[in-house]
Amino acid sequence: MRFLKFTEHKSFQDKFNFVRDCLVIFGGAIALIGLFFTFCTFHQTKEIASAQLVDKIMQRLDSSQYDSITTAIEGNGDDTQPQPSNYPIWKRYGGQFSYSDIAAYINNFDEIYNLYDRGLIDTKLAYMEFGYDAEKAYCNNNIKNLIISDRQTDPDKTYNYKTSWYGFEQLAISFLKIDNVPCSALDKE
Repeated sequence: MRFLKFTEHKSFQDKFNFVRDCLVIFGGAIALIGLFFTFCTFHQTKEIASAQLVDKIMQRLDSSQYDSITTAIEGNGDDTQPQPSNYPIWKRYGGQFSYSDIAAYINNFDEIYNLYDRGLIDTKLAYMEFGYDAEKAYCNNNIKNLIISDRQTDPDKTYNYKTSWYGFEQLAISFLKIDNVPCSALDKE
């Protein structure tokens, strides 16, 4: 009733302006709601894409192609016989894997870092799925020697160039920091 009394004493132009203002406010509210739902949908889409990327890389790492190298780096898998970081895996040091085998394996972690660094995969999800594998690989002395060797012979060494295996190294170091453990502690895990 009060609204009707208000409108009785106003001119047509005033009524029109009042209705227009109400519609603008209503339209703005609808636009904000739409923006909110767009943001939520985008966030969910990003989370789904992140999970799909992680799953794809996990399937690759869990494939039979990497079973033997993962076991050589980590141990028998049941935590009763963890592999020490000085266990030889590279043929150069008496292990069973070639440079190419090891490079292919750690290249997966380099790829994970690139996705992780660009925010394309969720940090927590990357840590949960790849943390232990990346840490154990990084802490293996033969892999450290491979990285050193690659850096010494890298023809692309330039100022501000990310050195060979930079992503793998940064990923593993960040995971070790999260766990707050040195490589020596992983010899027991």
